[in-house]
Amino acid sequence: MTGGIVWTNLAKCFDGTDVLRGVSGSVKPGETLALMGRSGSGKSTLLRCLALLEPTSGGSAWLDGEQYLDDGEVIVDPVTIRRRISLVFQHLNLFPTMSVLQNCILGPVRALGIEKSKARAQAGDMLEALSLAPLMDRYPATLSGGEAQRVAIARALLMRPAVLLLDEVTSALDPESVYSVLETIQSAREIAGNRLSIILVTHLLRFAESFATHIGFLDQGVIVDLLPAESFSAEARSVPTRKFVAREQAGWKSAVHTSGR
Repeated sequence: MTGGIVWTNLAKCFDGTDVLRGVSGSVKPGETLALMGRSGSGKSTLLRCLALLEPTSGGSAWLDGEQYLDDGEVIVDPVTIRRRISLVFQHLNLFPTMSVLQNCILGPVRALGIEKSKARAQAGDMLEALSLAPLMDRYPATLSGGEAQRVAIARALLMRPAVLLLDEVTSALDPESVYSVLETIQSAREIAGNRLSIILVTHLLRFAESFATHIGFLDQGVIVDLLPAESFSAEARSVPTRKFVAREQAGWKSAVHTSGR
């Protein structure tokens, strides 16, 4: 079993409804998998299952060659896995009574046992690298949606994860904030280098094609297309994927035409 994260035949059932139906995949260190699909197709559920935030109905998973899920059962201490898989949620979970800096050092100090002064220095360096240093002493309520998402990404990276999961982190943001968040994700990958596996759920096809190494399209709990990012739009074959690509391309052409008037 190679490094990174691998999963086979993951299944999840909610109240008699199959949300994931035998999903398999892998992301090596240095690779990025973008997951796309309609709302309710199972994208966020897959991330939560991989991070052990949601119990699975079946399937197996490995992290850096160590199996942690076997036929739906967690077979290691889940805390050790959660420390190595960081999930940035669509809806933020920054602690409102803590400053940006305090939010960033909490995990490294409590979960990783890093001395507070060292954690503070590391957080300062990370915030500086991601152009977030001016926000260090501010509180979540004073941040814009884009700023808060960027802080959440910085906080996740400070846990030094093997896998970074990003769940629709640009959802409900204005275009300028979307751009700044995408820039932060790009910078985060550059900082982590080839040690990090990234899985991100996104609805932005053009970003996925330029940023990811592979794109997977989910439909009704199944990955119906999984292709290299550069050939995804041209080579996807399933009907749901083709409809999605055609709609996105038509929307992009319309936006370009309108802006050029």
